[in-house]
Amino acid sequence: MPPLNPILDPGDGSGNSSPYFYLLLNNNSQNLVWNAANSQPLANIFSLTLQYYLITSPSIAYDIYFSEPVAPWLEIGGPSVSGDFITVSGGTNKNISIQLIGIDLLPNGVYNSEIVFTASGTSNGVVNTYDIVSYFVTLTIFNNSSASITVDKNQYNVFFNRQTGILSGDTVVNVLNNTEPLSLNFIANNFVTKNNVINNFDIEEFNIASNLNLPNQGTVNINGGLFKVDNSQIANVNIALTLGINSDLFVDKSFINFQINKATPQTANSSLYLTNPEDKSYAITVPSWLTLSQNNGSTSGYITVTTVSSSTLPGGDYSGDIVITYDNKSISIPVFLQVISFMSFNPGNNNFCKDIPSIIFNRMNATARILRIKMSAKFNLQGIETIKENVYAIPYVADKAVFNFGDKVNNQFPRRKLHFFDIPDNFLLMKNAVVDLVCEELDSNYNLLLSETLTNVKLFPGSRPSGFPLLSNNLFRKKNKGSVFFNSKVVGEEIKIEKVENTDNIDELDFGSTVVKYYNFPKYYNIISVHFENDNLSPEWFTLTGEFKMTSEFTHIYANNIFKSQNEKYDFSKVKMLNVNTGFFLKNELLLVEKLVESKLAYIKISDKIYRCFSTTQKLILDDSSEELLNRDLDFLIVEM
Repeated sequence: MPPLNPILDPGDGSGNSSPYFYLLLNNNSQNLVWNAANSQPLANIFSLTLQYYLITSPSIAYDIYFSEPVAPWLEIGGPSVSGDFITVSGGTNKNISIQLIGIDLLPNGVYNSEIVFTASGTSNGVVNTYDIVSYFVTLTIFNNSSASITVDKNQYNVFFNRQTGILSGDTVVNVLNNTEPLSLNFIANNFVTKNNVINNFDIEEFNIASNLNLPNQGTVNINGGLFKVDNSQIANVNIALTLGINSDLFVDKSFINFQINKATPQTANSSLYLTNPEDKSYAITVPSWLTLSQNNGSTSGYITVTTVSSSTLPGGDYSGDIVITYDNKSISIPVFLQVISFMSFNPGNNNFCKDIPSIIFNRMNATARILRIKMSAKFNLQGIETIKENVYAIPYVADKAVFNFGDKVNNQFPRRKLHFFDIPDNFLLMKNAVVDLVCEELDSNYNLLLSETLTNVKLFPGSRPSGFPLLSNNLFRKKNKGSVFFNSKVVGEEIKIEKVENTDNIDELDFGSTVVKYYNFPKYYNIISVHFENDNLSPEWFTLTGEFKMTSEFTHIYANNIFKSQNEKYDFSKVKMLNVNTGFFLKNELLLVEKLVESKLAYIKISDKIYRCFSTTQKLILDDSSEELLNRDLDFLIVEM
């Protein structure tokens, strides 16, 4: 029980003209007994009654004192408890509840506490203490084998001033739960060893100034401990030793990592200790997704850094800096936040199937085993709309599942399998796909645990080419007299085809942010116009100018007639093959020729006749140091004439 403040005597208690402020308890104590083999005891609620007269600004403060050197093991609550005070308004009778905290960490024994209520107020402009009452709680514990000796802080922050050689800060260590008691030894590098420790001891430096292994300025974490006489460690004593001079500020962390989960709204927090030897004024700024227990100050102490709620942030990784400024100086502490969401998908500005990242799913429920994805994709080819629906089941591996979203959509785009030689100008080929996903987390019995949706994702086939909005990577190319251009381009949410037949006087074409330059290649034998399906399922053009040869390759079915003892033909099959030389072309167009060979579909126009075909070329030379001008022989199988 601390010394009592002087109490203003209210006189005879009759009221008369004397001010008074009474506090009354319905009882003044209770005894609690806990057998650790059973559930913890429940404390009784007690009542505090107040009565005052001729008092302004009445106030009731409370303090809790513990007789034994252990961690606090109770706190009070109730509608009238606010911080360290009991609210005076709202009636004269206050019900106070007692909550036991951390008693499972206390060794067997008897523990005493005192809750002190102090009534004060203002009379005639003077603040006085009018009444003090105490409530006592005794706790008896037995059969508790889990408690252990510990110390009163997780970390002791001390500062060694290299100018003065003085150690300051959290230099007093209180030992908790040593109720037997045991005689203990404190040992830590750079600090004086203490023997026969029972309840507390002082941290004292040992040759820190001359230790060359310590930095001239900065913070070092030292792991000390309390040891029994047999040298076995019984408790950790963690010390953050900051070294420097008084004119600087220091923090005990070089970076902070946070991780929060979107499955349920939550925050995360971390504390950093700021050492401020000269009590300099400072200010702190943080990224928008962090809050601080204080944004400025002028003393040493802990500052709590807390994330905003996970419900307010998209899933993903965030980074920034906590910046402390003082005296035209600053300290920056990098901070990283990972917001774990069920669905992690950030396509950015990408709207092509092959460019968007996979969707990463994080297991949100411990019993989840399977991820089920229902995908609905709406396609529009030449004004004809189709909807394709698919269901995928993916198992979790190491608490994650990956869905290659873009590839699945890309493979389902409908294709135009007709030539473009007779299309009108500004021909609408297709619109972007519009995709909706329903993503469900299931347990091993396929019970639904969690569901989220991803809607209205708009995608074009293939990858975004370097010539965007032109769907081509070839921005410097040869042309010949009579070449026909098929320019595929993205216009808003559509792919449109521009056919250009009169190309003789065209040196360049402007496609918004892209300019294509054309180089006249006058030497040629024939003009053979080709367009083929590129990676964007759109036509890409090329002009072949070499010689060509068309052949029919036959397969015959015949057998020996046993009656006539001679072979007879029963059937045959025929395929038409086209061998054509490209003619000369620019070296940087070799990749374009390679794409022609890779393509699944091509249309070749020879003497006004159009052939549907695909390349069967087995070998394509990509580099030849002996070549001065490039040309290649290509083979095609003709599917349709």
